[in-house]
Amino acid sequence: MYRIILILLFTISINISAQYTISGYVKDSLSGEALMYATIFDSITKIPVIANNYGYFSLKTSKSECNLYVSYIGYHRAIVKLKVNRDTLIEIRLSNANIIKEVEIKGELNNNTSNTASEINIPVSRIYTIPSFMGEHDILKSIQLYPGIQAGAEGTGSIHVRGGTPDQNLILLDGVPLYDVNHLMGFFSIFNSNSIQNLKFIKGGIPASYGGKLSSVMDISMKEGNNQKLGGNFNIGILSSDFLFEGPVIKNKCSFLISVRRTYYDFFVTPIFRIIQGDAWAGYYFYDINGKINYSLSEKDRLFLSFYKGIDKFYINLSENIGEKDKRKLFWGNDLVSLRWNHSFGSGLFMNTTIAYTQYKFNTSSELTSKWNDNENISATYFTNITDYIYKTHFDYALNKNNQLKAGIGATFHTFKPGIYDVYSKVDHIDTTFYGKIINNTEVYVFAEDIININQKNSVDIGIHYRLLPGYGQEYRSFEPRIGISHSLIQNLTLKYSFTYISQYVNLLGTSTVGLPTDRWVPSTEKIKPQHAYQYCVSFIYENKKYKLSIDPYYKLMSNLVEYREGASYLLLKDNWEKNIIQGKGKAYGIEFMAEKKEGEFTGWISYTLSKNTRQFADINNGNEFPYKYDRRHNINIVANYKIKENLRLDMVWIYNSGARYTLTNSQYIALSCFDDLGRYNGRNLEEDFYTINNYTEKNSYKLPDYHRLDIGITKIKQKKHGVASKSFGLYNAYNRMNVFTAIMREKDDGTTVLKKITFFPLMPYFTYGFKF
Repeated sequence: MYRIILILLFTISINISAQYTISGYVKDSLSGEALMYATIFDSITKIPVIANNYGYFSLKTSKSECNLYVSYIGYHRAIVKLKVNRDTLIEIRLSNANIIKEVEIKGELNNNTSNTASEINIPVSRIYTIPSFMGEHDILKSIQLYPGIQAGAEGTGSIHVRGGTPDQNLILLDGVPLYDVNHLMGFFSIFNSNSIQNLKFIKGGIPASYGGKLSSVMDISMKEGNNQKLGGNFNIGILSSDFLFEGPVIKNKCSFLISVRRTYYDFFVTPIFRIIQGDAWAGYYFYDINGKINYSLSEKDRLFLSFYKGIDKFYINLSENIGEKDKRKLFWGNDLVSLRWNHSFGSGLFMNTTIAYTQYKFNTSSELTSKWNDNENISATYFTNITDYIYKTHFDYALNKNNQLKAGIGATFHTFKPGIYDVYSKVDHIDTTFYGKIINNTEVYVFAEDIININQKNSVDIGIHYRLLPGYGQEYRSFEPRIGISHSLIQNLTLKYSFTYISQYVNLLGTSTVGLPTDRWVPSTEKIKPQHAYQYCVSFIYENKKYKLSIDPYYKLMSNLVEYREGASYLLLKDNWEKNIIQGKGKAYGIEFMAEKKEGEFTGWISYTLSKNTRQFADINNGNEFPYKYDRRHNINIVANYKIKENLRLDMVWIYNSGARYTLTNSQYIALSCFDDLGRYNGRNLEEDFYTINNYTEKNSYKLPDYHRLDIGITKIKQKKHGVASKSFGLYNAYNRMNVFTAIMREKDDGTTVLKKITFFPLMPYFTYGFKF
């Protein structure tokens, strides 16, 4: 037996030693930026290799002469002829196929070379072809138009992927997680589209290199900055404006990028409030700042420094009487800084090391002062945040022509502040701070993955992700197998299968249906177990140059899902938040269809999702299974783009969703609190001590009206002397459908209770002007 193993190892070593390694980077010929996920074929094996998110690739060849065929969507294909007699590091530059890129509709990147089922790679240029809410081109709202990805309430950017919740989505910006990615209660995302280069979204077979969230991965990569010449762009809209500037610090060696976006609602509305109301006024704004520096130390070493800062701030002054001031503030936001080092060791080994800091914070405060009551000053402040310090090192290695290896290790040092509440009163001599217990823990992971190219038609991606949460009363660990299989049935038709087991150690506690920032992040503890999910997914994909068709059935089981007990508030003081949490299980299954036309004057896609999504908690609905709030049986999205002329484009989107679920009150009765649960009198006043109790129907048994909406936009592009100008005009909700945002129970004057349906968004026009220089 040992002799056989030695002979096999000797044979493999001879095979490896006889091969040459060709490694390199694929870049844009004009800007010098990496073209991530470009496809490389060599003429000998004809087995595809996918560049990583730094544009790096590596392959093995046993011949001294070969041709490399390099392609990337929207770029001319390159053929590179090579003669090699040793390991070689090269740089391949592709030229853009379009002169005015803003006009050309670019399809989804070809995924058939990946083993991952239900993966979407979206060039940001596609986002600009989708009519937008208030003219704000939004990554999150664009991704909601794909099958299996549903929005929460109307207009919001929260996403529910295959029955999951918003906190179950791993959202990465340059490889670093963000916890809250919404502005204005979810109506806008924090991502400034003009600073984004690429978006990869995985909703099915999540590879072993990712972990920590149950439902999906959204891997967003910022632009690197043009290392050839200075340039930029700006966009002016009804609600906000943004500006981007980029260029070389040292040509071909170091580049920078800075992007800023801000709303100006407060500039106009607050002065009007002051004129009309005098001392009573209000205001709101948000802003985002993105930046990046990219430095090539050598042909084998590169450094990337990325940062992001975003803030929402709402403030109101309710002072109505002379001598009194009533001020209230609410702000929340994210901070992120990361430093990454890439190194190519040669012989097909690539390393990326990241150190990063990210924080989400939320603060609300109110202050009342009065000079008539002994200069009384009363204030209250509530504060919560989560802070992470992150380290990770990942490796890519081309072992041979059939095996692409990936491995890595990482650690995240969390600090949770579930709630700090400050109360101050000058007259009553109160100055008290209530602390929710501050929790520190460390999440550690290790993974290994092998992408096995069996032949031109068959490949397997197999991996293991190990995650550990030590300390805090109990140690949690999980071994998470991942497998993806790709089989080419006939020309252009591919079958993909994946199985994923994944765990989540960080939870979001939310009491709001619209994603208010009062939702707070808490860890798994001795009492709160980690969430887990199993997902089985199959993809049938037919794709040629012009068309793409896909069918994706899936089945997902979730356990240890978290919910507040009914009636619990986020303003829970001291250390009792764990007592107000219950855990249960969930199930989601369905089938997704998508048909896309990728080329021609008329392009677009149609998607349809048929799904079912349920929850079960011992303390809710008498322990019976019930529909999840966003269990929408049917979901249809139609996206159409028509190039009227070379510089004029018409865009349309139609959306249909089954109505969201709701729990109704079907009766009320009066109870006396002077009796305990056993009916015994407790000595309280019989005449005054009574209250109303609502009796509810089964959980989420009522369905709100179905949702549908049509958005239309038209964009004109014009070449100017110093750049390219664009004008966009559109209508959100073009046929003025009054969709229900939420519903509440209201008591009428006669004492009867009715269901009040609240609508927010009628027909809304928008206009934006942009210029790229």
